[in-house]
Amino acid sequence: MKLILIHGPPASGKFTVAKELAKITKYKLVHIHDFYDPLAEIFTEEHYYEIIEILEKHFLNIFENASKLKIKGLIFTYTEMARNKFRFIKKIKKLFKKYGGRLVFVHLSCHEKELYKRVINKSRKKYWKTKTKKDMEWMLKNKNYEKTFEGATILKIDNTKIPAKKVAQQIKKYFKIK
Repeated sequence: MKLILIHGPPASGKFTVAKELAKITKYKLVHIHDFYDPLAEIFTEEHYYEIIEILEKHFLNIFENASKLKIKGLIFTYTEMARNKFRFIKKIKKLFKKYGGRLVFVHLSCHEKELYKRVINKSRKKYWKTKTKKDMEWMLKNKNYEKTFEGATILKIDNTKIPAKKVAQQIKKYFKIK
């Protein structure tokens, strides 16, 4: 199984690109907000780190079972890759080593001015996503979205002016997905 982990700052287009990539690869999309949002409803955002701990265990379970069932591929959207010195990423890597899977990364970036435009987009309203310029400013100041996992296969794309469909095609071509 191949896991394509798409990461980058809020509003960089992770979900939009992931949906397009899922269409052209037939890989299954694991969108973090499909899982995060119900937990945020239960625990509220003041328990953010507890929610993340629950999610990480849940995602590892999904990835392990997908590997055992030999699912062709998954696409996973994630932001805080470097959190806790890549602890979660190291666990995923260990799991994929055990099952012979392949973990690859796509780092999406976007000019800051464009991020501030995108963060207030209506499409973000239905999720517990960063939605205001003030929150975006805090996120960019206090979190590291540029750090990538050493020794990993990483495709870096600045999608400031590239449509999601084109980005998805670049990813498919780069990772030689049939």
